[in-house]
Parts: sequence; structure tokens; C-alpha cells
Amino acid sequence: MQQSCVFLNILLVYTIMNTTIIFTLIAVLSVSLISAIGLVGFLFSESILKKISGGLVALAVGALFGDVFIHILPEISENWTTVTSVSILSGIVFFALVEKVLHWHHHHGSHKDCDHKSQPASATMLVIGDAVHNFIDGALIATSFLVSFELGLATTVAVILHEIPQEISDFGALIALGVKAKKAFWLNLLSALTAVIGALLVFIVGDQTDTFTTYLLPFTAGGFIYVAGTDLLPEIKTTTKISNIFWHLGLIILGISLMVLLTVFE
Repeated sequence: MQQSCVFLNILLVYTIMNTTIIFTLIAVLSVSLISAIGLVGFLFSESILKKISGGLVALAVGALFGDVFIHILPEISENWTTVTSVSILSGIVFFALVEKVLHWHHHHGSHKDCDHKSQPASATMLVIGDAVHNFIDGALIATSFLVSFELGLATTVAVILHEIPQEISDFGALIALGVKAKKAFWLNLLSALTAVIGALLVFIVGDQTDTFTTYLLPFTAGGFIYVAGTDLLPEIKTTTKISNIFWHLGLIILGISLMVLLTVFE
């Protein structure tokens, strides 16, 4: 009887783990396919694209902040310690360092925009930077799914809403650097697939939920806070038109509302 119980427990853990991996891969592949949105963005004029992009950024701000304060922080609040606070701050610092390094390389080449030799280097750094960013996104999604399906779903939605304006921007930047549209599409897609590698790495490292809730989940919160507050929010707060201010505010609230709505599944 005892051996049967042990076997059933092992089978249950194996089934749950496999299901988690399947859900994670579906989510990460969905995020990766968002890279195709850049090609759609190329069909619009620059003025229309700017208006759409601003709205999408505002929506992403609400979703990322909503995921942090409605899903991630409540998940880890019961076991909050100094380690939790340090992990959140580590996430902020890590994302800041990665961004500074990638921007330094990118601007180091792009300062010589008149020199055509610098354009391939800038395009390469842009793709590498996007690949690193997507790798981290994949790891964050996998971490969330290891804690719970609901948290994984919320994080996936937040990442997708963040990726749409990001991919449109990256695609436009590659075109501006002289990369042909077809090649830019495939470069974006290949860099997006690094999210799968990031997710698989999390599963390879281990599946102990305590480790993820103690370290990686707060780290994820810190990363999202940095991205939403430092990268995205400044892009929309410079607008001075009253109509745009209310439009962006409404979309931020909509992004937060989506995160609230996802609590129904919890």
C-alpha cells in the first residue's frame, strides 16, 4: 500500500511537471510569434505607427505594474523576508545593468550613423540585445508557471503586451539601419526564439518551488518594475496633448484591469 502511494505521488508530480512544461512552451512560443507584429507595423505610416505605439506602451505599463502588484507580490507576501526585498532590488539592478551595457554597445556604433560600416554592427547589437531580452522573458514566464498556472498566465499576458511595441520598434530600427524587411523579420523571429531557451534553462536548473518563490519571483517583480517604470513610462509621459494624456491613462487602467480580471482564474 505504501509503495502504491509513493508511486501515485511520483506519477502526480511527473504529470503536473509535464503539464507545466507544456503550458510554458505554448506561452513562450506565443510570445516569440509576436515578433511577426513588426512586419505588420511596417505597413503603417510613421504617424499612425507612433499613435498606435504610444497606446500599446501605455497598455503594457498597466499590465506589467498590474502583474507585479496584483499577482507576484501577493504570491510572495506570506514569506516576505529581507532576502525577498534584496531579490526585488537585484532584479531592478540587473535589468538596469543589462540595458546600460546593450545601449552602450548600440550607441557606440550608432554615433557614426554617416559611416555605413557602423550600420551592420548596430543592427547586430540590436538583434543581440533583443535576443538577451527575450531569453530573460522566457525565464520569467517559466518561473511564474512553476509557481502556479494563474501566475504564469498573468505574466505571459503582461510580457505579450510589452513585446508588441518592443517588436514594432526593433523592426523599424532594423529597417532604418538598412536591413531588408524580409531579413529583419527573420532576424526578429530568431532572436525571439531565445525565449524558449530561457524557459528550458529554468526547467533544467530545477523544479523546487521554494527556490523560485524565494529568489526568482521577487527578481521577476524587480525586472518588471524597472521595465515599466524606466523603459516604458517615460515614452508616454512626455506627451502634452490633453486627449493623449487621458487616452494613455485609460489604457494604463485597462492594462491593470486585465490583471485584475485574471484573478478570477485563481
